[in-house]
Amino acid sequence: MQVDAEVSFILGRVLGECEVCGTTEGVQLECSRTAYHYEGKLDEAEDPNRQVALCRPHAEEHREHWDSMWADYYGGLI
Repeated sequence: MQVDAEVSFILGRVLGECEVCGTTEGVQLECSRTAYHYEGKLDEAEDPNRQVALCRPHAEEHREHWDSMWADYYGGLI
């Protein structure tokens, strides 16, 4: 990860910005809903499974996306 991206990630967390649109209204940390193999430091910018800061509309889109992805995944296993 580039230094600028990591600084941006940290500042966004401090300022409480949505990682998608940058708004600060209604932003909360959401579970990533991912399960990637990762051996680095947890909950840092490079961690693909870290919590994500999202405004409520983007949190809803995030949940819908991962509900669909996991349904497809589990549907293929049965």
